[in-house]
Amino acid sequence: MQPLDCKFVAGQAHSIHIYKNIKEKVQRCCASIYFNQQCLHLGVTPKYANIKVPFTSPASKTTQKKSQVLSIKTEIKFLYSKKDKLNAQLYKAHLNAAQEWGSLWPLIQNNILHSLNSRLTGVYKTLDKKLNPLSHIPTNANNKKCTFFQRVNNLTNIEFTDEESILLNKGMKYNLGHRHNSWIQNLGLEAECAITLLPQKDQEYMRLCVAKQIEKIHAKHPSGNYNSPQHSKELRIAKPIRDKLTANNASITKANKGSSMVIIYNTDYEDKVMNFIHSNNAQPTSQQHNNSIPKRTKTHTEEVHNTNKPRDHLEVHPIKPQNPPPERLA
Repeated sequence: MQPLDCKFVAGQAHSIHIYKNIKEKVQRCCASIYFNQQCLHLGVTPKYANIKVPFTSPASKTTQKKSQVLSIKTEIKFLYSKKDKLNAQLYKAHLNAAQEWGSLWPLIQNNILHSLNSRLTGVYKTLDKKLNPLSHIPTNANNKKCTFFQRVNNLTNIEFTDEESILLNKGMKYNLGHRHNSWIQNLGLEAECAITLLPQKDQEYMRLCVAKQIEKIHAKHPSGNYNSPQHSKELRIAKPIRDKLTANNASITKANKGSSMVIIYNTDYEDKVMNFIHSNNAQPTSQQHNNSIPKRTKTHTEEVHNTNKPRDHLEVHPIKPQNPPPERLA
């Protein structure tokens, strides 16, 4: 359908202009919602939501980002509320115009929508131009390059398999979790030691609870093997590592800085310790000075004991309780 090209007098076109203005507001509101939703999707911040937070701690960056996202979401909620109100006004304007113009209203409405759509096309192009530079702005997080130290530093010629390297990368504090055959007996003894510290009235009840838990463990492992396949595999991998270290006279120790660990020959480790001692001008303490410390400690202890020695004769003075004197009134 071709758009209607006609001119109306101001008095005749009053209802048409009301409908057209409200319709344009609704479409611009939809365009604003589109822009804000694209900002959330791309993870960019428009200028109106650029909130500055003082950088007092690393948590301030998270606070700033959350406040900006909350500002955009609040703006979207406000725009949806505004759109609902405009749609209610548009519905009333549409009924009034249709009642006034009758059969001509579909042609007039088509003309209005055609003109508004051509105008709103430029609005969406402008919004896309705003989004393109915002989405290509590099963030500070991308500029920072974090360098991590290796978990294991091998200073020897010992070669480890992939499985052994994975186990070593878990660190020195990792517990293999292997359970010996007497694990269940030790568990019962430890529970009994803890129960004896409870009040007498609660001990029998706790013993019953411990017995039930031990029965459940027995039911899960009827063969008496309390180790999972993962624990057995790790124990099997740990034995070759120990054999390689023993055969090459090497050991595993903690690094000077950080939580890394170092595989080093024992001779190299001893040389590093001696170099550290000599480079810091360390001197051995004299034997005479060491022997004088216990003597001085013993003398000081005897003096304190004599000072705190109780007296043979103690003087006792009986004290009679007395009531406080009454206050005098002037």
